[in-house]
Amino acid sequence: MLRMFPYQDSTKDAQTRADDLLSRMTVEEKIGQLMMLDGRQNIEKAIAEQYVGSFLHILGEDVNVAIDLAAMNRLRIPLLIAEDCIHGHSFWKGATIFPTQLSMASSWNPDLLFKVGQVTAREVRPTGIQWTFSPVLCLTRDLRWGRVGETFGEDPFLIAELGAR
Repeated sequence: MLRMFPYQDSTKDAQTRADDLLSRMTVEEKIGQLMMLDGRQNIEKAIAEQYVGSFLHILGEDVNVAIDLAAMNRLRIPLLIAEDCIHGHSFWKGATIFPTQLSMASSWNPDLLFKVGQVTAREVRPTGIQWTFSPVLCLTRDLRWGRVGETFGEDPFLIAELGAR
């Protein structure tokens, strides 16, 4: 049986747990926990040698492999898995793909966009992803920015209405 440290004891308060964990971590482990790396590359090295805290763009069986590898690390700190899902779980085969945020903003319909978010969440969560970058609430004022289509546009009122629900 694995030994339980104070930071793993959910009956202890958050500050006690955080202090205990940080006191056990090396500088390299602390730095690694601040990193988010692309999960389409060497996940084994990232976890074992860089102590990475999170991955972006890691899908399918690779999610399970990464979670299992992190569970075998010295401190067994769980990974945070993230994905861009601004118009659905677009990197997942068979997922529902919605129009871009800029297109959906033209509906001026917060209820519709809330439903889009619900569908996306239901499709994302079973794939091991805990964090999505969506919706994008950037206020677009410069069309030279290459990611304008990922926003709700330039109207602050509209962005607030669509993002607040």
